[in-house]
Amino acid sequence: MERLYLGVDVGTTHLKVCAVDVRGNCLAVAERDQELMPDRVFGDSIPAELLFERCTDCIREVLETVDKTQVAAIGITSMAEAGIPIDAGGEALMPLIPWNQEGLGSQKPDFLEAFTDWELYQKTGLCWHPKYTINRLWQMRAQQEALFARMDCFLSVSDYILFRLTGQKLTEESLACRTMLYNIHRQCWDRELTGLADMSGRLPCVVAKAGDWPVLSRYLSERWGLDKEVRICIAGHDHLCAAQALGIGGRDVLNSMGTSEVYVGFMEVLPDLYSLYERGILTGRYGGRYYWICNMPSSGASIEWLRSLLSQNGRKMGYQELMQTSCEKHTPLLYLPFVNGAGTHRKKKLPGGFLGADLHTSAAHLVSAVCEGIACESAVILEKLAEAGIEAKTIHAVGGGTMNRRLMQAKADFTSHTYETDIQVQAAAAGAALSAAGLTGQARLKDRIQPDSQEAENCRKKYQRYTRLTEMLGE
Repeated sequence: MERLYLGVDVGTTHLKVCAVDVRGNCLAVAERDQELMPDRVFGDSIPAELLFERCTDCIREVLETVDKTQVAAIGITSMAEAGIPIDAGGEALMPLIPWNQEGLGSQKPDFLEAFTDWELYQKTGLCWHPKYTINRLWQMRAQQEALFARMDCFLSVSDYILFRLTGQKLTEESLACRTMLYNIHRQCWDRELTGLADMSGRLPCVVAKAGDWPVLSRYLSERWGLDKEVRICIAGHDHLCAAQALGIGGRDVLNSMGTSEVYVGFMEVLPDLYSLYERGILTGRYGGRYYWICNMPSSGASIEWLRSLLSQNGRKMGYQELMQTSCEKHTPLLYLPFVNGAGTHRKKKLPGGFLGADLHTSAAHLVSAVCEGIACESAVILEKLAEAGIEAKTIHAVGGGTMNRRLMQAKADFTSHTYETDIQVQAAAAGAALSAAGLTGQARLKDRIQPDSQEAENCRKKYQRYTRLTEMLGE
């Protein structure tokens, strides 16, 4: 009997569950929008119970379309940094506040002033940024002192879903790496940082071996009609699970395109760390290897913002309609893709938005400018990687953004790199499922987007304008 595996992907915009076979073929998918709810204390957020309800609804929906007796394991992936603190009885103390929520943890904790940024990077592989878990916890301690005192354990999004499915408080290394509390070289919670943050003993155990993951609770296995030995594992950070689905390794580079876009790859041997640090290239561990990662948090967010801007009569413009609008080339507009923040390769906060609009600016100009702005920032990232000795001629791309042909062509033209899109649509969820199976997928080519040599000069001139402006704003 062929076995099936479920992958749960808790993203910022959507929550998805898919069923895959051992070859990585996606057999069924269920999806829910991650709509935020207003909260008078915590702002727009997702109540913990609602988050779990969306997850279980999707699992049940998928189980209705496959042979339940074939399901052998469930893997969970999610956004990083954000999470849910629970008390000793397992009750959530706060709703889920997404990593990109404005104003969260915006102040650097006082105790981190004892470390230089380089010292923090040597421990954690991270350049300080407001979104990391350490800042959220410190803000909670300052603003919600009673809740902080009641907190028994802080669980990442994946950890919380695992806890609700199994009753166990556990985590996985790549998610621990995004807290700024984990020592990536010693492969354990950093005693000094957790002590200063008052988090000693309040973080889940990091599972080191696949066999240490728990099985689904008896109540849920009986309720869903699953075998009592179905194992539940945390597969890791969503972008890294996408890499798992495509079998990214060696000198391969993955461009994972979601609400936040990343470029990510793996290293068998660590290069000069200071060279990576100087360029804001982050490092961590996943699947027994070191990885590097550069992020563009405003990529998918820029597309969503633009859809909202162009919406009429309360109807949000559809993706297909948006792409059909994208027909203008060589628009004089410049777009700075920082409306949801900038990546850590940018040393200073930069303003986002359009420059050069006039009375003749059309919707098509706006769409093309956004695509070209994202492409320019991709070129900046790839240049920094090359300076640090990380080269890539072909880039594998996954995620919703790959369906935007205008954006993908702009990336190829402005970066002078070839992008290969994959037939795997649900890469993060599929990667989580394969991880639960102890398997690695492989890339399966859908489309190859190559640079257009006739566009090279126009792209070069616009990229020069883009870099001059961002350098001036960053001074």
